[in-house]
Amino acid sequence: MRDYYRTLGVSRDSSLEDIKKSYKKLAFQYHPDRYTGDSQKFLEIQESYQYLLKNHQPYHRKDEAFTKIFSDMFRTMKKEPIKNHVIRLDISLMEAIDGVDKFLNIKFDIPCTHCTFIIRDRCKECGGIGYIKEEIRGNFSFRDITHQNQTYIFKNYYKNINLHIKINIISNEEFFIKKDTIYTDVPLNIFKAILGGKVKVKTPKSFAIIEIPEGKIKDFSCPLKGKGLRGNDLIINFKLYLPKNLTMQQKEVLNSMLNEK
Repeated sequence: MRDYYRTLGVSRDSSLEDIKKSYKKLAFQYHPDRYTGDSQKFLEIQESYQYLLKNHQPYHRKDEAFTKIFSDMFRTMKKEPIKNHVIRLDISLMEAIDGVDKFLNIKFDIPCTHCTFIIRDRCKECGGIGYIKEEIRGNFSFRDITHQNQTYIFKNYYKNINLHIKINIISNEEFFIKKDTIYTDVPLNIFKAILGGKVKVKTPKSFAIIEIPEGKIKDFSCPLKGKGLRGNDLIINFKLYLPKNLTMQQKEVLNSMLNEK
């Protein structure tokens, strides 16, 4: 037979108040909803407590104060309402630049009002998890996006829950984003790099003309101020390449360069 006193960590001559305190501490520690939870241990604690309530010697007295403590304890140990609900929203780079409106279906976890701390495992409404999913549809406007992972916060959006929407900007084949800066890789003919001159490059919204300094014969980057997200930079990464199928004239130029002392 189980030693109920030992399960609750009290002695046989403990007061009823000591038993209450020990039970409250252990039930909170081993409740299955907590990271330290242990379902089997929790059931043993429940069984021991219920037994001692009926059979411990001091229990023959009416204890209205205990009834209130017992009720208050279970009320406080129910699942607390969720204060913040966080979702991640994928948008395209152009949506981030232009701004975008989105209709979103959002599921919130709402504490179940049909079950209690004791009978949650038998609750038919929430299935014993303590929460009920409630889905709503809303229209959201995202403007002035300045950086990757920017978070929009909607205070008390649904039943006193704050809604946090974190923006994830999806890069495309031409442009990619890191933090608050957009980048693009542009191939640069080595002859243009040697001789210098103007190059037309594409930006997310239009085109830009960049002056290449003469003799720039290595990969390099060029910032375009204010051409990124809301006044941030666009970085052009020039990647040098040697054209295939060179003409005789191009080969002669290269050979003359090799023969220079």
